[in-house]
Amino acid sequence: MMDWKGAMTSAGGYWKPPKPKRSCWDLCFGGPEWIEEVPASSSVHQKEKQGKQYWTKEEDKKLIKLVGKLGYDWETISRKFSGKTAIQCSRRWNNKLDPSIKRTPWTADEDVVLKRLVLELGYNWDEIRKYLDGRSAHGVKHRFLSYIQPQLSREEIQAIERVNSGLATEENKENNNVSEYMDLDGGKDAELQRLNKLMEELHAVMLRTNEQISSLETEMYQPGIN
Repeated sequence: MMDWKGAMTSAGGYWKPPKPKRSCWDLCFGGPEWIEEVPASSSVHQKEKQGKQYWTKEEDKKLIKLVGKLGYDWETISRKFSGKTAIQCSRRWNNKLDPSIKRTPWTADEDVVLKRLVLELGYNWDEIRKYLDGRSAHGVKHRFLSYIQPQLSREEIQAIERVNSGLATEENKENNNVSEYMDLDGGKDAELQRLNKLMEELHAVMLRTNEQISSLETEMYQPGIN
């Protein structure tokens, strides 16, 4: 017989026995009452949901000021908040608050570069975004998974899986070079130049960030605007 109680304990509350059904006989002649269900709050998933951190407008405003004052020292910045980690502060800035985030539709050229980068770097969104001027890690991930990945060949998917698993050898990395999977109609050199240009522009964007912080704060948090 299955030890439901033991299974629930070992799984941290993820498992619970099915609710027993009452027969007609029980209903008519006073059979046993329903067995009490395990509260949903005992499940691991529920605990994880309860632990999710959300950001308020006040916290966003505070984060903007701290970045303007301390730069990207996320460890120091996180200590200015209650219950926020350095990673959470970094992601909030890079995905939502950074004034240099580009919110315009993706171009065909950006898609080409994004595909190339994922084939070489795998799902390293934080690293990939550095080569796509103005795109956040969240935006890069969403664009690739929702638009580019469904169009990939089996070979390309397998190449990405090898990179993600960390099992690719140096030889595999060379064989998995994007040029083997993409037909750029003789424009490979041009795309390499474009990628180098994007890297240079990234440095320029970071220099402009502090200048844009003040105007961002004014626009986002004007009195009376929800």
